[in-house]
Amino acid sequence: MRKKIAESKKEAQLEKAKSLIQKANEMDKEAEGKAAEERLRKKVAERKKEERKRSEKRKKKLYKDMNSAERREALKRNDDEAWQALKKDLLGESTTEKAEKEEENKTMHDDQPENPPVRIVTTRSFDGDYSAGKYKNIVTTTMTLSFWNVGSQVAGYGGATMKSRSVSSFNGSSTESSCSGTFSGGSNGVIHLYGDCAGLTLHLNGGHSVSGGGMIFKIPDPSVFQDED
Repeated sequence: MRKKIAESKKEAQLEKAKSLIQKANEMDKEAEGKAAEERLRKKVAERKKEERKRSEKRKKKLYKDMNSAERREALKRNDDEAWQALKKDLLGESTTEKAEKEEENKTMHDDQPENPPVRIVTTRSFDGDYSAGKYKNIVTTTMTLSFWNVGSQVAGYGGATMKSRSVSSFNGSSTESSCSGTFSGGSNGVIHLYGDCAGLTLHLNGGHSVSGGGMIFKIPDPSVFQDED
């Protein structure tokens, strides 16, 4: 009888030990789960923090675009870019930057024509008597010549046009014609016209007039050629 009681106690103790071990394992698993969950939470938080930093960096204003209050705040935060920009403002541009800008300005200046592009429009009118018997008919013709002072010396300014309009005094009827061509540019340049003008060539005379084909056009403002050598 005593032996059975002892065995029964041992079995109870064994079951209790098994139960304790099981609980310990469950607690270990639970702790591991919580640790893994905490690691994941930290990882997600770090990722969100990095994303916020990248977003702030993308949205961040340049120092030159900030107002005075924003600049002060940026300097208080020890923003490297803000301090570098302030240092540049205080010390001025570096010698290299100045040299680069001077070279750029020189290149831009060299590319510019001596005279700025100015459109020249000049006109001339003459009358022709086409009367017949008692029917008086005076036809007034107005010719308009248009071109740019720099001509083809500067890309996009080499075109020239001449338009003509004749009006009859007898019945008020009118006729029009036009032609286009090119201008070489300069105060002594040459205008070549085509189309209705049948290859007419006109010459500038020192920037004061245009002549050719028995016609003379006066230049309204010869000073548009004044900077030429």
